[in-house]
Amino acid sequence: MSAEWLPLEQMLGPALCVDFMFMGRYERIYLYKHRDTRRYLNIAPDGTCFRYSVHGYEPIGTEEAIDHVFG
Repeated sequence: MSAEWLPLEQMLGPALCVDFMFMGRYERIYLYKHRDTRRYLNIAPDGTCFRYSVHGYEPIGTEEAIDHVFG
């Protein structure tokens, strides 16, 4: 599977993408892990963010997702 950077670039801009690793995809959700915090930013092509829980991937707000990954 090749890396898909467009959802992350659209959300954070290309300069911040260098700090992320593309970890794969679950259905339509792209999974990116921050190299320092080791936290995930999970983004659908339409910009919707998701958090993984015991119930699977659940939608969350963009601000909450960004705070989580950089927090």
